[in-house]
Amino acid sequence: MFEHYEYSMAIKHYENFLKKNSDNTEAIRRLAKSYEKVNRPIDAIFLYEILLQSPAAIPEDFLSYAKVLKTNKKYIESQKWFKKYLSFFPKNREVLKEIDIEEIKTLQKKLENKNIKIRNLNINTPFSEFSPAFYAAGHQSLI
Repeated sequence: MFEHYEYSMAIKHYENFLKKNSDNTEAIRRLAKSYEKVNRPIDAIFLYEILLQSPAAIPEDFLSYAKVLKTNKKYIESQKWFKKYLSFFPKNREVLKEIDIEEIKTLQKKLENKNIKIRNLNINTPFSEFSPAFYAAGHQSLI
């Protein structure tokens, strides 16, 4: 399920599995990632916090946690975890962009600005959704 991008089904599977195997870090990791994919960031944050207390936590867990924190508008906290990830991979340009201090400040100001209204559009379903996107001349990939 998880490997086939069926995150809604994977969530049910891993939730049941973890009831009996609550310390299985790979199941926690996959459930957290599945929550991310179906736009349940609060649930993902909770699981990453559990996972990051484990000695089995890996650098990618720091990165995933940082991204979900940023998605959930916890910019300053996310920056801390991006930096922790960078301690393992200091030249990762993608992550270096994520922690751009000026960008974080701008996002925080927009969040605090009462003249800017941000709202969700009611266009998605509770299921995993994909769309074609071009990534190279003439090629398509499902994202």
